[in-house]
Amino acid sequence: ERDFQLKRNTQLMISVNLSRLSPVSALTFGSMSLGRTGVHELNRFSDAIRNYKKEFTRWAIPKNMRTVNTGKPLDLSDMPRFGFRPESLGASFSRALPDFTILIVEILALLLGSVIAFRRYDVR
Repeated sequence: ERDFQLKRNTQLMISVNLSRLSPVSALTFGSMSLGRTGVHELNRFSDAIRNYKKEFTRWAIPKNMRTVNTGKPLDLSDMPRFGFRPESLGASFSRALPDFTILIVEILALLLGSVIAFRRYDVR
């Protein structure tokens, strides 16, 4: 599974970086980073789930065996809780900054190109 995830993440990052050439994609990725719903946040959430699964399994297997052997109801009071904290606004802003920088550079380049084309145009 780890090899699959590494290959998948590599393909995903290549596709994300190539699509950033489009102003729409740069705006989308920047907005998703600010909204903490982007690819990075999904990966962080998936890692948190994997870590919780390991912790829960370490808790559940002995607990289940004791319950099966004794026939008593299962006590869930010490069950580990899943906790996920989204990244801070500063971290998401720094993640979105390259996308918005690309977007601003593209806007300025297109604006400059249109001004130059307009000035060179002969009305006659």
